[in-house]
Amino acid sequence: MFVNMTHMLVCGFQKEDFIVYSYNDKRTLAKIPCSGGGNRKWDFKYGHGEQGSRNASFTFVKDREIFYTYLPMEGYLNVVMKEGLHCRTINCAIEHKTSERNGIDYFTGSEDGTLKWFQWDVANQRILCIQNMQNHLSSVRSVCVVKDVSNRTLVFSGGGRSQLCIYSLDFINDTMELMKEIVLVKTTCKQTEGDVRIMDIAVIDGACQGSDDL
Repeated sequence: MFVNMTHMLVCGFQKEDFIVYSYNDKRTLAKIPCSGGGNRKWDFKYGHGEQGSRNASFTFVKDREIFYTYLPMEGYLNVVMKEGLHCRTINCAIEHKTSERNGIDYFTGSEDGTLKWFQWDVANQRILCIQNMQNHLSSVRSVCVVKDVSNRTLVFSGGGRSQLCIYSLDFINDTMELMKEIVLVKTTCKQTEGDVRIMDIAVIDGACQGSDDL
């Protein structure tokens, strides 16, 4: 079943469960128990409701009763905001909302070693690239956005070659400045061959007291 020109749903039975599967996202969107499976009289419909919202319904007959399931699909189907954000695979992404500007900010790290700052323009339904940082020597695996006690917004990014980068954001002038670059030399684990990667970042609340801490 084609939903639109860019998305396809595959519907069917897996034992006694009715499955709605997204071919594009490679994941199950809905799983509805239906004793008797495909041997029963059933129907699945997909359409647009009020204000263009997507919805679907599954109906089957059992013991002279009609069972109806409503499926609001608006939150299930992913929307491609923009293709080709990076040259290679996107490893991490984080959403950041601030009262300092309209729209939503996104920070993405990629296998190509770049950290990008995007803004989603809700009114015009478009995404804009604000900054493209190329300070990493290898892939970017994790990104984190926090505020310090001086209300300054900081971005931490980590990845291959034990590298950690810290940036300062200026939402007024749309600038992203590299404040510090750290390469973790000492580790508590046994020395191993190959690349050491920072796969995740967590900033402890209150740890960033000001510029002297960086």
